[in-house]
Amino acid sequence: MSNDVNSTFIDYFAEFKNVPKEWEEAQNFLNWYLTVTTNFLNSKDIGIYSNQIIPSGKQLYLSNKNYNGLRKTVIFGTLPNATTKSVPHGLEVDGSFRIVNFYITANDTTNLKYFCLQYFSIAPSDIVLSMDATNVIVTTESNYSTYNDCLAIIDFVTGVT
Repeated sequence: MSNDVNSTFIDYFAEFKNVPKEWEEAQNFLNWYLTVTTNFLNSKDIGIYSNQIIPSGKQLYLSNKNYNGLRKTVIFGTLPNATTKSVPHGLEVDGSFRIVNFYITANDTTNLKYFCLQYFSIAPSDIVLSMDATNVIVTTESNYSTYNDCLAIIDFVTGVT
């Protein structure tokens, strides 16, 4: 059975169309449909943010190898006032660890202001986000302490050779 005969993609799922009436043919069609749908869903970036390590739905391909992405959300708390603040991320970081995406969300729940930061600079800057083997680190030149509810989102892979 051809993969494109009985389906077209609408939104994110293959449309159920013209399922064969004979069980043997229908079984092949359903097998194919479930495989396509599962592969498609497993390749999507998921919108789950947890302080536990979870699959992110992302994949990194390097040197013909596939690495499944993981995500951890670190509760960072309040941003610093013209200083540096470090919060442990709890990840096992070694030479096979790679960041795929890394950013911090900043919420000022009193003044109703919000921003998202994905920034690192070697040169002095007003606010810099970084990470080492132990901590998520934010360094500020100005007072950002009104941003009292912040999360650091780390998308990463491990086992890279």
